[in-house]
Order: sequence, then structure tokens, then C-alpha cells
Amino acid sequence: MKYSEQKRKLLIIDPQQYGYHIYTYELIKRLVDCYEITTISWDEDRPKITTDNVNIVYVSMQGNKIKSVIRFRYRVL
Repeated sequence: MKYSEQKRKLLIIDPQQYGYHIYTYELIKRLVDCYEITTISWDEDRPKITTDNVNIVYVSMQGNKIKSVIRFRYRVL
């Protein structure tokens, strides 16, 4: 595949669990054919929603809130 034919990469950071924030969920569904998408979101122990060709990274909310926020920021970096 030539460089011009490769999909561009897109990282979406969602402050809620993937699929439960309708705006980002619909945005990803519309862009998945044009971009290679990775999304980072909290794992709120809800049922997981999947979308084909989307790399979903969940960060656990378990434990101390400060540790959870640090863990989330570390995954983003």
C-alpha cells in the first residue's frame, strides 16, 4: 500500500466509557472508514460496546480516585 493510500491515525480520548457518550460513539462510527482510530476511555464496569476496526483501550476506575486519574493520564501519554 502506498503512503497516500494508508489511513491516517486518529486518537480520541473519551472521559466516559466507550459507547456511552453518544457524540463520540457516532463520530467514530462515521470516521472509521477513513481513519485508523484508537480510543482511550474509562472502564466503568458497564457492558462493553465494540465497533469493528476500532482499537479501544480501557482504563480501570477501580481503587483510589487519584490513582485512577493518574493511571488514565499515564495511558494517554
